Amino acid sequence: MENDYGPTVYRSSRRRAYERYQLDDSAVLILNKKFEKPLFLRDLSVMGVGFVCNCLLKSSDKIEIIIKSALFKSSMRKEANVVWCNKIGDNLYRAGLDFGADNKIDFK
Repeated sequence: MENDYGPTVYRSSRRRAYERYQLDDSAVLILNKKFEKPLFLRDLSVMGVGFVCNCLLKSSDKIEIIIKSALFKSSMRKEANVVWCNKIGDNLYRAGLDFGADNKIDFK
C-alpha cells in the first residue's frame, strides 16, 4: 500500500496501534548527552522507531535520537526511552525506542 510519505507501510504479526513505515535511513543516537553513535533506521511510527546499531542499550535508558529521513524536510531530534535491545550479531544490536504519548511524530 502506497502513501504520501513514500516508504512502504507494513503490518507486523503483533497488533499495533499505529502504522509503521519501513525505512533504510540513518540517524544518530546520543547517549548521556555526550556520546554520539551512528545507527540505521529500520521502521518508524508516530510513537517510536526500530533500528540497528553497534552498542548495547538497556531497557528504560533515556536517550536522544536525531532522525535523518526523506519523510521530513529536515532532521528531527527526539527524546525517547529504550523499550528493548537484542543482540543480532558480533557487536550488532536491533533495538526499539518509544517517544512517549506527549512526544509523537507529526507526519503532516
